[in-house]
Amino acid sequence: MIGSPTQLVLALLQLQRQRDTGLLAVNAENVTTLVYFNGGRLVYAEEGALGETLGRLLVQSGALAPEQYAHAVDVMKAQTVNAESPKMGEVLVQLGYVTVETVQRGLIAQVRRRVSRLIEWERLAWDFDHGDEYLVGIPSYPMRAERLVLEGIRLFYDEARMTALLQPYLAGHLMLRATVDLIAGCFALTPAEHTLLATIDGSRTTQEWLTERAAEGSWALATALAMTGVLAVADTPPSTRSIEQAAGTNDSLVPPPPSSGPCDEPVVRRSPPAPAPAAEPEVESAPDSTALKRLAKLGAESAFQRGLELLDEERFEAAAEEFARAVRGVPNATEYLLHEVWARCRCASSPDGALICELEQAAMTMAKQDSQHGLPPYVLGHVALARGNEDMANRYFKVAALRDRRYGDALRQARALGWDVTP
Repeated sequence: MIGSPTQLVLALLQLQRQRDTGLLAVNAENVTTLVYFNGGRLVYAEEGALGETLGRLLVQSGALAPEQYAHAVDVMKAQTVNAESPKMGEVLVQLGYVTVETVQRGLIAQVRRRVSRLIEWERLAWDFDHGDEYLVGIPSYPMRAERLVLEGIRLFYDEARMTALLQPYLAGHLMLRATVDLIAGCFALTPAEHTLLATIDGSRTTQEWLTERAAEGSWALATALAMTGVLAVADTPPSTRSIEQAAGTNDSLVPPPPSSGPCDEPVVRRSPPAPAPAAEPEVESAPDSTALKRLAKLGAESAFQRGLELLDEERFEAAAEEFARAVRGVPNATEYLLHEVWARCRCASSPDGALICELEQAAMTMAKQDSQHGLPPYVLGHVALARGNEDMANRYFKVAALRDRRYGDALRQARALGWDVTP
């Protein structure tokens, strides 16, 4: 099926409501995310963007040092000889860089982000295949779809996009198409969020409520409720009976199972220590096709990490070579490509117009696949500055700085390059 983020959200809720088991494949901007359901509970998700791999997320959270991650990638590459290649979490524990519990929490965060970012795209395509065979060998971190929708809105939606979704509700008096307790349970609301939800009582229009409660996160909550079919409005202030009737008309939410408690946060269970890596055999078998593909990905990520180190050291030619190696390993990785073109631009004292256009295209392509990464707006700021548009450059640099503090001094750095490709 092809549709909007709201239609995908309703599809997720339908799978949850019908207690389906199987695999949901979602494609957007050439990124395919696989979402696994077991008895209606969303239990795992894989693939997605490079920035959402377990190792990258642990680095972003501060649980893992960049050099530790790079070393773990090299170890994985060395140990991959067949389809049973080691997983990142296993290697990190074996190396003593993190605990089993840290890996489990990282995997949960990875799943949550992969699902929550699905609503970022304007148009998506998805298909669901029934069957418990898809769950073989898949980790299980049961969670509610509703909470992930709310998290996705907070991460990826600005006020303009939320306003567009809420437009049909703004002038009407706001009500709920489910009880406050049911909504709070399904969305795993915090006490503060629960209190905010309880202020929706039909006495104010949606616009009035949003304005009054804006500082408390009302926009994101209302948008999540709208996408999940929970909002209702009346032309005039509704009676108590009308509010009660509206709360009884919900057909999209189902109560959480009694055993799940008030919050959908998965319980992290302690696991026994990971076994030490087996001794290397004297004669290694040839890798099969699955292992070869994995080796290519690991080799590309290893080259990319070396490229980042060289880029920080301002060894731009060497960095460009490593990034080019990463691109050859995984040609469709837009992050690798943007870094490769950026490093080539840094090699040139004054890049020509063709190279600037190549850089711009690479940045725009990556921005479509990862709207929260700081590098695309940083690069586009350089492009705008090179074309003499300082106002546009400033806007891009501000966005980059908001997304990543490494780009806080972007404008000064850009001017220091002294690029001049204006006609």
